[in-house]
Amino acid sequence: QTKATLQSSQNDHVAMLKYQQQLIESQLNQLSAAHRQIAQEITNQETARQAMPEAVTVVDRAPVNLLTTEVSEEVPVTGQQVQQQVNHVLSTLKTPPVNLVIGRVHPRHAIEAGAANQVSALYTPLIPDSKVKADMTQPGGRVVITYHHLDQPLIEGFNHLREYAAKQHLTLGANYFEEPMIDSWQTTDPGQQVVRLSAEVKG
Repeated sequence: QTKATLQSSQNDHVAMLKYQQQLIESQLNQLSAAHRQIAQEITNQETARQAMPEAVTVVDRAPVNLLTTEVSEEVPVTGQQVQQQVNHVLSTLKTPPVNLVIGRVHPRHAIEAGAANQVSALYTPLIPDSKVKADMTQPGGRVVITYHHLDQPLIEGFNHLREYAAKQHLTLGANYFEEPMIDSWQTTDPGQQVVRLSAEVKG
């Protein structure tokens, strides 16, 4: 397409220059998006490595737009479903993400029942200011957060959120979010693998 466009514009130098300008602007936009993703990934990595394990905090956070794949709560997440989410992200975004994060949405009723393996959706956060239409939005405002190391059962991390909320008389939202910060492809030691667990504070 680029070659054909240049050939059709060879007799119109200004048109050719404008087309080249468009190509450069597109590449600059892709580089800018990649730069923001890398900066965010560095922040996430540094925060996860420095955070006190299982300590719960309340933060004010902007809403986060997500690309999602819904899954059945009745069965564990499969590799095929994870691949569906990967395909969904890659087919939706013009520029592939620097680090393709796949988080999990856990319904509150499942966590309250001690069933941390029940998941209602897989998700990938979009970068801020992304023009891509989101499938779902992770609520902003007040959010409880903890960084959980995977050498301990996942439900224990979620229970820390619930216990903190109960002590502070906070009501949590309908969904709990699990987002990998330091994943298994980065380290094989479960004690070094970290997920960020969070839930919206409703009141």
